[in-house]
Amino acid sequence: MTRLTESMRACVRELISEEATAMPRDEILRKTKAVSQVLEALRNEHRQTLNSLQSTTHNDDGSHGTTCPDGRIGTLTRSLEQLELGVSEAQVCTCIRFHCLLLIN
Repeated sequence: MTRLTESMRACVRELISEEATAMPRDEILRKTKAVSQVLEALRNEHRQTLNSLQSTTHNDDGSHGTTCPDGRIGTLTRSLEQLELGVSEAQVCTCIRFHCLLLIN
């Protein structure tokens, strides 16, 4: 899996910091989109890893083959659910912003 670059981490930290309340609205929207892209990339990586683990734990006939140590499938599933939530929340924020702009104009 790829790791978050330092600039992406800084973007996430800045977006959730107390200073975010002083940011202009356009800057918040830009950073929300950037964080959303990072979350989407992580979600895709988690899906690929989960699919790979699941395919190695099932034989072609549908029976269970090797077992996945340390409950990785459960951990990845929970992480994937959280990533899905984060992506959805970012999309809602973006949609609300666009809706508000339409109402103003």
